[in-house]
Amino acid sequence: MIVELAVAAKFLAAFAPASHQELFRTALCTHLASRYAGHWYEASPERGSAYRAVAVRSGVPDPLLRRAAVEAGLPVAALLASMPQDLTLWVDPFAVTCRQGDKFITTLWAAPSAHHLQQQQQQQQQQQMYTSMNQSQEVPSSPTSSQGSFSPPPLGRKRSPVTLRAPIAAA
Repeated sequence: MIVELAVAAKFLAAFAPASHQELFRTALCTHLASRYAGHWYEASPERGSAYRAVAVRSGVPDPLLRRAAVEAGLPVAALLASMPQDLTLWVDPFAVTCRQGDKFITTLWAAPSAHHLQQQQQQQQQQQMYTSMNQSQEVPSSPTSSQGSFSPPPLGRKRSPVTLRAPIAAA
């Protein structure tokens, strides 16, 4: 939840005047964390999404934005002057998305998928195995049996051409 809150707070604070951005961002983090306590479901990220949404509708800000602005010493009117009239920000487990007006939804941040993380782990394991194989094995210089089979060299090494011999026919 920490990353998602930081992304959301940074995005919303960017609308504030520069002199108030840091205080507003800090206040937003506090208020977002308080609002989402007990409403954060990593096992089913869509659950509670509407509750976690922060919105400005027809120029009327979410009460959370008002409270954070007041806490940061930022006049609400100054904040609204720099924000879109219609903005919705969804802060969900593993993703932060927004929509301005009737435009399409934009992803501000998304965690890598579990599948993507699993692929990265497999690639790291394969790289480690490859590295240890190259350090411990030598490249074979000739086929290992009379029937023409051979052991390939470890991955990554340049292979020399190998001629396979046909099996000897019984006379």
